[in-house]
Amino acid sequence: MKTMMITRIQAGCVLAAFVAFAAAVSSHAAYDVSDTGLWPTNWPRELEPLRRQSRTLRHDQYKMYEIPFTNQQHFEAAWAHVLAVKSPEAPIILLKGPNERLGKTIKAGVRILAPLTGELITPKGGHYPPSAEGIVTNIALLKIGPPWSDDLKSKSGALPEFVVYDNGRWAAYSVTNRRTDSPIRERFIMRARTDVELIVDGDIVDLNRISLPPNTPVVDKRFDHGATGAIGSPPKDLVEAKVTGPELAGTVRIQLVDSEGKAVAFAQGGAAHVFIQDAMTTGVGSWGGTVAVSKAGAGEFKGVPPGKYLVSSHLVAAPEGPTINPQQAILVEVTVGQLTEGRVVYRSK
Repeated sequence: MKTMMITRIQAGCVLAAFVAFAAAVSSHAAYDVSDTGLWPTNWPRELEPLRRQSRTLRHDQYKMYEIPFTNQQHFEAAWAHVLAVKSPEAPIILLKGPNERLGKTIKAGVRILAPLTGELITPKGGHYPPSAEGIVTNIALLKIGPPWSDDLKSKSGALPEFVVYDNGRWAAYSVTNRRTDSPIRERFIMRARTDVELIVDGDIVDLNRISLPPNTPVVDKRFDHGATGAIGSPPKDLVEAKVTGPELAGTVRIQLVDSEGKAVAFAQGGAAHVFIQDAMTTGVGSWGGTVAVSKAGAGEFKGVPPGKYLVSSHLVAAPEGPTINPQQAILVEVTVGQLTEGRVVYRSK
């Protein structure tokens, strides 16, 4: 944990700039937009050529870096480097392309949701740029990571999605520790984790052609209203999300096999994935998802609501977006509290 006491003013003009910065962000404007990628310079150098085609949106709680792609080869060359900046155990969120966010539509590409790295927060909610460290006087400033202190992380090293300024330190923020008696405290919520949104069009970004990391949650929002949600404070789904608990859902475990029914193995986990979607309904309100398989070719969906589902290793193009072809899928029925197992023929294309 690092809290700095700033003790002297070095130049009046520098202070004026800091005051203007703090006033601007403390007024809680929705966002500031830059038509270039302003991500940290210590991110993979392979991302550098993409800055010109990118956009940066700065909110009081986090930054969003949009990187659109118009070429499949260029996207696939960059994908591993995008994944390198994602926090451990942070999700990949699938959105249907084209996807609009704050006045710009992206056919295919990624959005990286990241912390306001290096910015400094005052006890009253003001923001100062990293360069204010050592210049502003008599104000206790708390620095936004990374790095973050170990006490914020889970046993496996995962960060919470958001943290909150709490008595001069960062504390994990969640619905359970939300302080309804202190509305101003909600102004201090900051993103800690770096998540990746993947805008899938089935052509430039084709889930059949890329690897998803093993042990990574995949949130499929391609067929619900979440795909076009705007930046908020705090995010609505952070407060109101409803998750199907294990007592109300089942589990689907899938083994990929070849055409002869033999288990398929891979050189590394995440080299292939399995898709699941509601067999009875599609679109808003239907349930679906994606999971990366292990080296042994196995994947598991947890928290699946009861019902009938199509499961496949391959998606096909359709007017409403990439979908499962029933002729290339198995049908499974999920029961509350039960494990359903199936074998799916692996198709790379």
